[in-house]
Parts: sequence; structure tokens; C-alpha cells
Amino acid sequence: MKHLKVNVLLLMMVATITLIVTSCEQETLTDLNETQTHQHDLRCTVMEIPEEYKSVEVDARAAQARVAPIVLIPSGSSVSNYQRRQIQQGLENVRNWYQRELPNKDIKWEKVRYLYGEHNAAYYRDNVWGVIPGEIQENFGWNPWASNSSGNRIALVLGRDLLGWAGGNGNIDGRGVAIAGLESLIDLPQVSSEWWGTQEMWHGTVIHELGHALTLPHNNDPTSIMQFHGNYKTRHLNASERTQAQGSAVMMSKGPKPIARWTFDSNFSDESGLGNSLMPKNGAYRSTGLIEKAGRFDGSNDVAETAGNRCNVSNQITISAWVKPSSTSGLQTIINKWYVKDSYFLGINNGQFEFALAFPGGYWGTVKSVKTTAKRNQWQHVVGVYDGSKMKIYVDGKLKAQRSASGNLQQSNRPVSIGSHPSWNSFKGSIDLVTLYDRAVSAEQLFTY
Repeated sequence: MKHLKVNVLLLMMVATITLIVTSCEQETLTDLNETQTHQHDLRCTVMEIPEEYKSVEVDARAAQARVAPIVLIPSGSSVSNYQRRQIQQGLENVRNWYQRELPNKDIKWEKVRYLYGEHNAAYYRDNVWGVIPGEIQENFGWNPWASNSSGNRIALVLGRDLLGWAGGNGNIDGRGVAIAGLESLIDLPQVSSEWWGTQEMWHGTVIHELGHALTLPHNNDPTSIMQFHGNYKTRHLNASERTQAQGSAVMMSKGPKPIARWTFDSNFSDESGLGNSLMPKNGAYRSTGLIEKAGRFDGSNDVAETAGNRCNVSNQITISAWVKPSSTSGLQTIINKWYVKDSYFLGINNGQFEFALAFPGGYWGTVKSVKTTAKRNQWQHVVGVYDGSKMKIYVDGKLKAQRSASGNLQQSNRPVSIGSHPSWNSFKGSIDLVTLYDRAVSAEQLFTY
């Protein structure tokens, strides 16, 4: 293993630092048998894949390959429940980015694992590549470099107190490792003086290093996430990278694309590309979210709406949202297309999350719903799914209630409303990362935890 260390004054311009990091990456990563890492002091290290694991022959087991997120908690470190939720939403953002970028395939994800390490964080930072694969083997029964009878895996390791460590490499048959520190996602005060210490950079770093584990090399394309971590929202995979990534054994058939996605991070725009942007009204605004920004609603009449006759669905629907209600009393709208004509609703009804659908029959329609307990002052991930025969509601990745239902939903030309409608059904609290599909989305495609 060779080492290159670059000392950079804190007051140097970020653009200059970016050039140093990029140069370092381009100089040291020359083929797919090398793994590139870069630490918070911009130390670059190179490690070859162990000789016995270099084969890229694909066999029947490759069809079972997965990306397995692993949160590494060193001895003496911890992760709070709030930080676990931040990690969950961060992984959802990473999954959504790859879903957006890959036209023909989606990544197969396993649920996140928590690995309580045998060593402290300083030891892992000095021995990051040599120790972690062995601890994965010891705790979970598989080695990310090895071909396993139960299926190959890429270990996406997110390490507490690994700070700026990042790197990745892999084989097309779904073996490999990608590593990134967690502090720029869940502990910003600890890294506030570092140029990379932002949640945006964390997402770009994880996406970039997972790209290496999908066998993608660095390049000089300034629009590509593989050129530099950068702003993941404006960086992409280029055409050759998409083709190469989709050849990996960790890919599955393309799942449903959203018809709307609102993250509230930059504004109220729709990130699905279908133009279903929101118009905030009556004082609705963006405030601090679980990650970056969220929509904030005052429980009076704040609302954010699309134009009329948008986001229509027929015989299937999936609605996903992260919410932190200040109150769970009364009737509160998270998102709906409701009230003459009713169609779909996800909200709170007297202490319970409710997923309701209206089917044709009478002036208002025939309403069916499923409910489960809601908590106040706590971030929760709530999802409603209707597949044409059953309605289901999930909270934090767990199925909480279901019931039989059938038929097409009642059609409505109303706008889609977030946070209110009518005004006496107003939500009080924060709403984030709302995603709407006109298909039923499976739990495997929805949840990475």
C-alpha cells in the first residue's frame, strides 16, 4: 500500500481543493483492481483487491447479488434513533438518485444492518480496508470480496467517526466494498470546518463510491458524478456509465418511476421531471428537515399545491412521505387529492396515520381506508400502497395494517395538496421527501432499512 498526503490550508478556496482531490484520484486509480480512498486530510491510499477474489466470472449465484448497507459503529461510538432516521432518509436519497439515473435497471437493496465494531474509530481509520471485510464475515457470515453460495453482495459501509474516509471498488458479479464516513450527514458540528462537511457532499460521496463498487472508474466528464463527488443533484451518470453499471449483477428489472417527488431542499419543485411543482400558499415555507430542508406547515391554512388535474392515478397508487407532526389530534392532510371529487388521501385522523382511497359510487365516492398509530414530535416514514386488490400502510418500513379493496380510484381534477385542504384539515409540523407513484411499489423497492 502506498500513501500520498496533501496538506491544505483551511482558508484555501474550495475550487482549489477540488482540483487537488480530483488530481489525486486520477493519479492513483488506474484500473478496476484498485480501490481509491480519500480522508479528511486528503490522504489518498491505494489497495488492490485480494488476489483470490479478482475473478469476474459470472455464474448462477450472481443473479442473487445485492447492495447491503452496513452502518459501522466503532467501540466507544453510538448512533441515536434520530441519527438512524437521518441515515434511512439518506439511503433513500441515494436509492432515488440511482433509480433516476439508470434507464433500464434498478439496484437490488438489502435492508440496512448495524455492525458494532470490535475496535475504536481511530483504529478503523488506520486499518479501514484490512479490518472491515473480516468483521462483516464474522458478524454476517459473508465476505464482500468472496463469491457466496447464498448470493454475492456489495457492502456499502457507512462508518461512525470515520470522518472523511471514502472509497470503493467491486466486480461485475456483485462483489465489492464502498465506504464513507457518516459525520457530514449526521454530525455536522464535528466537521463544520471541513470543506466536505455538508450533507450534499455526503450524498455525492456515497453515490460516487458506490459507483466504483459497481465497477465505474473516474473520468474527466464535468457533468458526471464519477468525475467528482460534487453536487449530486446536478451530476449524472453519462451514457457509458449507465450501460456499465446496468451490467452489474446487483441490478434488478426497472421498477416504477415516480409521477412526482418533492424534497423541499431547494424549493417546492417536482424532482420527478414531470413538472408537478408545488405553489406554496398562506405562509407555507421551507425549514430545517431531517436532512437539509422540509416543508413547514402551521396547522391553520398553510398549503402547497400543484396545478389542477395533475398526478391522476387509476387502479394502483403508492404514496411515501417523511413527517414530523407537532400534533396528532383532529384531521390533518399530509398529501391528498380530495373533496369533490375525492380520490386519495394520506394524513392523520385523531392520533392515527390514515391512508384513504375513494372509489366510484355516489356524489362523494365510496371511501375505504387503513389506519395505524401516529406519534407527535418525531420523524416517521409513512407509506400507503394500493395494488388493485389490497390497501396497505407502512410506518418506518413495517407493515402496520392492510385490508382488501378492488377497482379503479375515483377520478378528480383537483390539484394535489400538501399540508392542507380543505383548510380545516391543516397539518401542523414538517413534511419531507413526498413521493407519489401511479403504481404499487414493492417493499423491496421502497425500503433500504
